[in-house]
Amino acid sequence: MAKEPQTIYLIRHAQALHNVNDRYHIPDPPLTSLGLQQARDFNTEYSDIPPSVDLIISSPLIRTIQTSLLAFESVLDTKPLREGSDIDFEGDVVPPKKKGEVKFELMAELQEVSEMPCDTPSPASETSSHFPALSTQLSSLPANYHSKSGPWSSDESAVRSRAAHVLRTLKARSERNIAIVTHGGFLAMLVKGFAGYGNAEARRCVWRDEDGEGLELRWVDGPEEKEEKKKEGMDESVKRNVLEVKN
Repeated sequence: MAKEPQTIYLIRHAQALHNVNDRYHIPDPPLTSLGLQQARDFNTEYSDIPPSVDLIISSPLIRTIQTSLLAFESVLDTKPLREGSDIDFEGDVVPPKKKGEVKFELMAELQEVSEMPCDTPSPASETSSHFPALSTQLSSLPANYHSKSGPWSSDESAVRSRAAHVLRTLKARSERNIAIVTHGGFLAMLVKGFAGYGNAEARRCVWRDEDGEGLELRWVDGPEEKEEKKKEGMDESVKRNVLEVKN
């Protein structure tokens, strides 16, 4: 029987402190009150995504971890993951509908591109103090992942290498529906034809070459595809006029 095509949900974190008034000097900032609400509202805004995922992979920055645990609390058993956390989640834990069936992992390569304080991960020991239940995962990340040097720098070749690693890892996974929670700058490296993401925005992607060795993702719900679908629904005269205006 043919294998189910793999679907990748690319998600940008909810609003964090540095997103307000360009406060990029704040180290590894947490979500704002609005960001916490945006993450919680993910379950309503994208109600079809949480029930479909088998695996959630997050950048190791505080804002992406918070976004992941709130956006997917309807399917992810977040209570043990939030146990002992001193990060504000503003609300009670919601009992998951698929308890224990959805996995949560951290991937250092998903960190943001720039070397500004807001985009530099905290050391594993510091993040573990905020999320004690994630200390084992955090300690398993590469030792210098927070250094913003070498493979973790903002150098274009280093960032492209990280993006290629992420794509190879995703394609090799057995899970068919994977949610990636990361950052606006890094998302631009994962899919061609990137258009800016809003906070807590999600887009669905599939592989152009599902059965081959290609590592190129394509949008399913991105703005380019929506425009194409709009054109396909037009009669030829209307379509011709639209194209003439664009030219």
